[in-house]
Amino acid sequence: MHSTEKAKSMLYSEVSGSDQGRTAAFLARYCQKVERCAELTVQAIMDWQAFDEAARPDEKRGRIIPRRAPTRRHH
Repeated sequence: MHSTEKAKSMLYSEVSGSDQGRTAAFLARYCQKVERCAELTVQAIMDWQAFDEAARPDEKRGRIIPRRAPTRRHH
């Protein structure tokens, strides 16, 4: 399930036991926000993956770099 749909279905199931009119008004107000948030989350994950890949180019050549060596320089 797409993350936007998952977020929406979680919201729907959370409020579905309530009064229909009130539920509809609430969902109408929040669905766009939920969609935008889900899109941002997906975008952030994709950006992080790209950033993470770019930060570790040597691993692709088979050399594993220890992740926790922030500012140690080898001269």
